[in-house]
Amino acid sequence: MRVTVHLPAPLRPLVRNRPRVRVEVDGHTVADLLAELRQGHPDLAGALLDEQGALRRHVKLYVGDEDTWHAGRGGALLRAHVHVVVPVVL
Repeated sequence: MRVTVHLPAPLRPLVRNRPRVRVEVDGHTVADLLAELRQGHPDLAGALLDEQGALRRHVKLYVGDEDTWHAGRGGALLRAHVHVVVPVVL
C-alpha cells in the first residue's frame, strides 16, 4: 500500500524540505507505516519515535481526522493519506 505522509514545516528539513513523503508499506496498519519510516527515513523516524520505538509525546499521528496512535490505535488501518502533526512548543 502506498501512503502519503504530510509533514509540518519543522520536520521537512529531515526529508530534503519536502512537504510530504510517499511510503510503500508492506502491511495495512499505522505500526507498519512507522516500521517502514524507520527503514526508509531514519532521520524522520528519529524525530517521531523514541529509543523504544514509541511515538514521542509531542507528536500526533492522524489517519484522516482520527488521532490513531495515542488512542492506542497503532493497529489502526491506514488510508491513502496520513497526517503527522507536531504542536509548536513556545
